[in-house]
Amino acid sequence: MTAAQKAPADGFLLAGSASVDITPNLGVHLAGAVGLYRPARSVLDPLRARALVLDSDGRRLCFLALDVTIITADYTARIRQSLFQRFGLVPEAVMIHATQTHSAPAVGYFMVDDDFPAMPSEFEWLRGSEKVYSAYAVERAIEAMGLALEALEPVQIGAGSGIEGRFAFNRRAVKRDGTVAMPGRCWEEPAGPTWIRYLEGPIDPELGVVCLRGADGRPEALLLNYTCHPVHVFPAPDVSAD
Repeated sequence: MTAAQKAPADGFLLAGSASVDITPNLGVHLAGAVGLYRPARSVLDPLRARALVLDSDGRRLCFLALDVTIITADYTARIRQSLFQRFGLVPEAVMIHATQTHSAPAVGYFMVDDDFPAMPSEFEWLRGSEKVYSAYAVERAIEAMGLALEALEPVQIGAGSGIEGRFAFNRRAVKRDGTVAMPGRCWEEPAGPTWIRYLEGPIDPELGVVCLRGADGRPEALLLNYTCHPVHVFPAPDVSAD
């Protein structure tokens, strides 16, 4: 019996999760800086594709999170179609998410219109990504979902939330002269951007957690949500999930 055909246990919620490596080779263009060529020079920590499948009486809900800057609608559709063809997963039940770390490649072109004249291959990075890496990340993401399906088992589910407002901030900086600007890429030495009076604007400080526990009571998977833009390593050309 294949993972796609595995029968659910009556009355139980099933869950399966998996994580696979999608770290690029050195030299692959890192997205996140418009018009700036950033070939990866080192790997600070690996990038991952993480998959979670929930099954209730044969109805499946799937989450796929990629440590990449962007994934375009075109590649999202390709993944959903492949998951439907290989595993019978309904495309509308597959949520695909990019963590938007700026220290990773993008999956799919997001710069330069499609009708722009063809450019030499050495300038492919100007379109924001490279096809070779995009194809690799997509295949590995599909592999992660297949492994998650194979790992389905009965679980208990619980959810909670908390407030943590010390890490995220709104980038609307009110300057000492009363005008407004966004902080730049680099902090001025030695004291940082002393021209900022304060940062003002809404944030979402809620941290949401869904915990899935197996029969032994140990967590099988955690689904987390926190609104914060990961740019700690950027603009250095080093690979990081941030």
